[in-house]
Amino acid sequence: LSAAAGTTLALVIPAADANTERASTSTAASLTGASAASASTSASNVRCSTTAIGAALSIPGLTVTSATPEGPGTVNTSQGSLGNLPAFCSVELTQLDSSGNPMHIYEWLPNRWNGSFQGTGGGGFLCGPFYSALADGITAGYATAGTDCGSSDPSGSFALTQSGQLNTPLIDDFAYIGIHDMTVDGKAL
Repeated sequence: LSAAAGTTLALVIPAADANTERASTSTAASLTGASAASASTSASNVRCSTTAIGAALSIPGLTVTSATPEGPGTVNTSQGSLGNLPAFCSVELTQLDSSGNPMHIYEWLPNRWNGSFQGTGGGGFLCGPFYSALADGITAGYATAGTDCGSSDPSGSFALTQSGQLNTPLIDDFAYIGIHDMTVDGKAL
């Protein structure tokens, strides 16, 4: 799966009983037959709080950084304001890789969930998160996540250590581990 720099990708994992797949971003890849845990059209049984979500998850190296009820209406992000959003729970997670490097995961859980998970990611040397893609996902009812894959530096300098050697753990995080962990953690949530 590849895309040109700046293209937003959406990974849509439909509920087992879904007849169709939808993606609200410009480019989408779908995996069929995957099951979203406890597919429901209403909000999750877990309250939107750091403590409640932290108690519900048991994944090694994962910390729930925050959980905040948002919306409906306009939400302000570091990338600008997003309007006309449904009510949702904004969850920030930190997942450590095998070398102890943090990867940040941002998951938005709509109160009216369609039973499916949508993972979003970027292009070039910037994995994400892209809040507009998260907004598109929750507007369509998806539990939607994005990650920084361990780096927020769009220059790619994370690929080298300070001594100029390849930083294999961070390269692996960016290449595949960040998206994998976002998907595993996001579906568990």
